[in-house]
Amino acid sequence: MHNRLRLLAGATALLYFGPLLAGLAGAGWGIVPLFGAIFLLWLLIIRPHLWPDTWADWARSEALITLVTQIITQLLLVTILLGIGRGIGGALGLKPPFPALLPVAISFLAVPLARLVWSPIAVEGAIGPGPNAAETPRDLTLGAPINRQTDPDLVREILAPMLALPEESSDATLDQHLKAISAHLDPEMIRAGLKAAADQPIAIRARILHATHPGVADILSGTQYPAEALASSGGADPTLALFAARCALMIADEPDLYADCPRPDDLRARAATAAPETAAALTQLAATLDRLARPIIRARRSD
Repeated sequence: MHNRLRLLAGATALLYFGPLLAGLAGAGWGIVPLFGAIFLLWLLIIRPHLWPDTWADWARSEALITLVTQIITQLLLVTILLGIGRGIGGALGLKPPFPALLPVAISFLAVPLARLVWSPIAVEGAIGPGPNAAETPRDLTLGAPINRQTDPDLVREILAPMLALPEESSDATLDQHLKAISAHLDPEMIRAGLKAAADQPIAIRARILHATHPGVADILSGTQYPAEALASSGGADPTLALFAARCALMIADEPDLYADCPRPDDLRARAATAAPETAAALTQLAATLDRLARPIIRARRSD
């Protein structure tokens, strides 16, 4: 796996080197769409999980938004690389004597090379169904992993495809990755792996989704995993809103898990600086946790 990842990184470097080299050669901006098409082809072949599975899925508005977003992102990336190359070439007075289409050929060559060393289908077969599977997040089943891995390096490798997803990936996509990963790693291993990658925004979201899944929270009950996930998530409004929604669903399914959630006062403190909608969700969650705790408090007082 390590060798394949290194080879994939090398092929990706070739992909990026193409527009950079074209800029050094003084290529015009008209070549940007051609490189953009190659970059999109690379995404289609190497990262099929980013795209819909069927023509019916392509007809949905979400698919169109994904396509437009990826087109804009790839064109912007190509423009930046081409601009850097032109800047370096202009500053150093370089104009390498090679055919104009050589940089295009180099970038295009990255596509079959990357496919030779990295098979998305084989990876999905190794870690479970892909993120476009039909199950909803509620269908995530957690049982004994079919091939438990305890080596931290292997844990990182299994988590790597999910952590490499774009930050704008949907919660459903992350949930499906977590479902696939759960076939190989038990919840505590996933928890440790996500904690080690806590500096990545995609890992922060994945950790919240994992910690607030009723099945996971039930297995790890008593460890305050949901509270820990929120504490290390930062204070971004979308993150707080995601936690409030998922935690509310979790305790609606399993009210006994309220004890692993953040303290209501902590939620209210975060609500004080959050946007109105997020603040309302956090305040409502705090009230629900207060309500669930009251029978316990009464029982203790009567004793």
